Amino acid sequence: MSVFILLWYNLSGDNMKKFLIIICLLLLISGCGKNKEKTTDEVSDSFVLSKIDNDKDYVYSNDISSYMLSDGSEYISKDIVINLNSNDASNANMEIRSFIRKANKDNNDTNGVLTSGCIYDYVYYVNDDYLSLVITYKYLRNGIYSDEESLVYVLSLSDGKMVNNKSLLDIYSLSEEEMFSKVEKAIESEDSLYTIKSIKDNGYYLYVKDNKLIVLFYEINDDESIKKELILS
Repeated sequence: MSVFILLWYNLSGDNMKKFLIIICLLLLISGCGKNKEKTTDEVSDSFVLSKIDNDKDYVYSNDISSYMLSDGSEYISKDIVINLNSNDASNANMEIRSFIRKANKDNNDTNGVLTSGCIYDYVYYVNDDYLSLVITYKYLRNGIYSDEESLVYVLSLSDGKMVNNKSLLDIYSLSEEEMFSKVEKAIESEDSLYTIKSIKDNGYYLYVKDNKLIVLFYEINDDESIKKELILS
């Protein structure tokens, strides 16, 4: 600072003008550099909706193995891939691959008829703002099927990030209690309180179909778990 003051007092006339011009140019360059850095950061944080493979749908599958079931129908196990270019989609694909490896690892058949293992299928929905994938599965052991279970993934098409239940309820202006109230009214079993308790204990799934919020849950009826889906909003 003292050096700057000495220069200020010793400069006059044209030299003073040159000095002031140099200071202004330095300040201008410094400001431009900061703006450029900010712009670069904004660009790096932006998300552009794109597929990993443009020739395929947002969710696609590849056949792995084919089996006959005891009822004579055919079952084909498949790879399931979310074809969305984002970090959260990549993490979801890793989880799905792990599930499919485990599901197919224990499959056993006799003369092409599946006798034990995991049977799964999927549906997906592309909406204005979200991509929803619902995988349903059940296990076959000693000729008996287990209760059905589900895996649900909802990804935002605006930023590629996974959207959880709480965020979906907030987006559709619903509280969890309001959701449970709607579910309770839709339950057909006599022991609706037990089913609500079971849902609260074991969880529920939210996804978006036709731009409407859907809740997927399992209703307990005569010791049988029945998949139910209800439009919330």
